[in-house]
Amino acid sequence: MLVAFYKRHNPGQVTQVDDIMNAYTVEAIQESCMSRYNVDPFKPLPMAAMEPDAAERRAMLVAFYKRHNPDQVTQVDDIMGAYT
Repeated sequence: MLVAFYKRHNPGQVTQVDDIMNAYTVEAIQESCMSRYNVDPFKPLPMAAMEPDAAERRAMLVAFYKRHNPDQVTQVDDIMGAYT
């Protein structure tokens, strides 16, 4: 949940979530986020806010095909177009 929060409010902190969770209590993190962003980081986001945008979906699909079927990487845009 904290990763999703930082992806939305401060992407530069995403890679530090584990360190933050180890260094601070949940209450301290919550208080800090409330004072900085006026948002409770532990309150669930609406589903629409958690959906990846088109660029993120494309990047995930490219990564998938690079690993599992590299020949399809060049077809990602066509594949995405067929299902949108």
